Amino acid sequence: MALSEKAQAMKKMMRENNMRAIFNDREAFDNFVKQMGELQSKPYVMPESVYEQANVEVFETSGGAKVYIFTPLEGVENDINVIYYHGGGFVAEIGEISWPGYIRIANKLRCAVTVPSYRQVPTNGWHETYADAMDTYRHVLETHTPEKVAFIGESAGGHLVLAAAVLAKMEGLPQPGLLIPMSPWSDFANILPGKREMAETDLLLGWISMSELPQMWAPDLWDKEEFPVNLFYADFDGLAPTIVTAGGEEMLLPDADLIVDKLKKAGVDVEYHVAEGMWHAFVGMPNIPECEDMMAYLLDRISQL
Repeated sequence: MALSEKAQAMKKMMRENNMRAIFNDREAFDNFVKQMGELQSKPYVMPESVYEQANVEVFETSGGAKVYIFTPLEGVENDINVIYYHGGGFVAEIGEISWPGYIRIANKLRCAVTVPSYRQVPTNGWHETYADAMDTYRHVLETHTPEKVAFIGESAGGHLVLAAAVLAKMEGLPQPGLLIPMSPWSDFANILPGKREMAETDLLLGWISMSELPQMWAPDLWDKEEFPVNLFYADFDGLAPTIVTAGGEEMLLPDADLIVDKLKKAGVDVEYHVAEGMWHAFVGMPNIPECEDMMAYLLDRISQL
């Protein structure tokens, strides 16, 4: 099926503006990591406009990370809670363009959406990231039954969706009702066949970032055949029903392929949606038919919890 005109225009814009440079150019990448470190040294301030679009509650994890809970201004109509683990390679803070998407989910489902601003590199590592992810889930379980909780996230956030579910099982916590890892980052050692070739044409990701960020985030474990942190060696048996999405032209497609294979072998109820011709973590982008359709499907599935 041919891509929509809006999707084609978006791909053209990504190429012309070299959107992947920040993750594939040495100087740009180093400057980006430095900038993120400077931002992380200061208290995160959410845009004031967000408070005009939704009710906002804030709590802190045991490590001091802020977690935001959004509910519709008109109030909630069901007891679903969507925990959204944002992407960004375990280095990028939540961008201003992301907040409207979280509020949109809250308004569409008339429910609470919980977004942790979890700790990241270069100032923190995997221990802190995982701790914040789990503190978020424990907090939600204080007010919601697990069957009414959905984990969703893209890229690094897709990794956290699965990692948090595995950690919950390891800790004896109940599984949430639904897992939605979108373009889940899993192959930190970049050993999967075809990945290098896909990195040459990926419109958003780059080999430099995908090679170096894991070493910064988990210097002791990034290449070890064990979990944490390598999801390929995690025990997926007993995980909640899972919907995996990926773009057909992204560097992390091999990651998603192998994750789905492992989920199926573990007996997990899993769906896999690959959008041919689409880019990394495409689902959350507004005003593009392919993105809107997939997000609508995912929200419908969440609404059935």
